[in-house]
Amino acid sequence: MEKPYLIPYFYEGKPIDEKDEKYQEVAATAEMILDIFDLISVQNKSYLEFWDSPQAWDEWITDTFSTSPILRDTLDKRSNWYDKILLELRQKGQKRLEEKAAKEAKSQGS
Repeated sequence: MEKPYLIPYFYEGKPIDEKDEKYQEVAATAEMILDIFDLISVQNKSYLEFWDSPQAWDEWITDTFSTSPILRDTLDKRSNWYDKILLELRQKGQKRLEEKAAKEAKSQGS
């Protein structure tokens, strides 16, 4: 990858402020990733015979939503651009994020 400094925004939960000098680059990357997710999520359901492990694609998308504030924010802002399947995966990602936070809070409180 030519720009590894973008990884934390998508896989490590790093938020980005709109005033950050990298915001435009991160936001453009988020839109590109959402476009790919949208294609995969629709094709994954429509052409099951072409996928060895269709659930693996959903897991990847869900996990990435759980670790990327910019993906969640961008999809929320432009939800009318994307299929309802992707919106459902975004909600699963949010739930996964909340479950992880609750588990971490519980382990710190024990």
